[in-house]
Amino acid sequence: MVAEKVNFELVPDVDWDDEYDGVSGHATTVVRMESVDGPFVEKFVRDNGPFANNYPRWIAKQIDAAQISNDLRAKKNPHYDVPKTFVAHGKVREEFVDGISADEYPGNKVDFVPAIAHFINDMSELRPVQYMPNPGVPGILLKDVAELDDVLDSVRKFNVVKEENLRFIHDVFVFLRDMPENNMFVFGHNDLHPGNVLVNPKNGRISIIDFELSGYQPMSYMLYNRYTAKPALWDFVNKLPRTKNPALRWNFDARVDEMYSVINRVLFKIESAMVYDHDMAAQRLEDINMLCNKIVRKKFATLKLKYSDTKSDNQWPLVPMAHYER
Repeated sequence: MVAEKVNFELVPDVDWDDEYDGVSGHATTVVRMESVDGPFVEKFVRDNGPFANNYPRWIAKQIDAAQISNDLRAKKNPHYDVPKTFVAHGKVREEFVDGISADEYPGNKVDFVPAIAHFINDMSELRPVQYMPNPGVPGILLKDVAELDDVLDSVRKFNVVKEENLRFIHDVFVFLRDMPENNMFVFGHNDLHPGNVLVNPKNGRISIIDFELSGYQPMSYMLYNRYTAKPALWDFVNKLPRTKNPALRWNFDARVDEMYSVINRVLFKIESAMVYDHDMAAQRLEDINMLCNKIVRKKFATLKLKYSDTKSDNQWPLVPMAHYER
């Protein structure tokens, strides 16, 4: 494929517009180019990104992404599109998608549910479900309970947050860590935010892009991600047929989603308080008591009771890898 750059000037962190043909992510720079076959995008490792000094690892991720996108294209699902991706001779090229991001689409966002649901279901069918212990909680940037307890000890020094609320924060973290969904790993896109869901404004056609982060993630991360925590979406996914993971069920629970929201807001309050002097920090930390008190202890107790009998017994049968051989 012979191509030339057209009116190209590289500017970090900009969207497509009339002036520039370049856009940058945290690891990859994308440049729109032209060929005799039409427009396409070429990807480059970003100079100041996490792979700037490890090009082989970056290109390996691009090769994996190309394979995953091609596997999805082979399904020929009529509800969504995936652009063709080519990796050869050190170059990464992708079919250009004419569209705007989902959050910019002026139409009804509910119309996206079938396409996104089919996409999530197809991704999960590419690999078998796996089970493994997960010491942390996806979506909460603490590696384990010990790190959380260090954070809570730092809060105790201010003598502002009630001890019962500090214990409550600890208990919620442990509960989320021990959920069956947090120890079940499902294959997914793992970067399914509106910027990677493109909509053709002329016909409403959905295209999914950027598979560099695709891989196994805890089911809880996928269920309670702030972009996909929608009951209607998971209800739709559960109605779709699965041949390779037939027993897989996406059991979204709005009360669990609420727990994720609260603990994230609490930890954000703690983090922001640490940058202020004692008086300002105390004012910020006082908000934590209000947040914890909004979550009635009875509600949390009921939620714990619901999951208490499912920690070890609710594991679905593993599917032999031979079942996935193409």
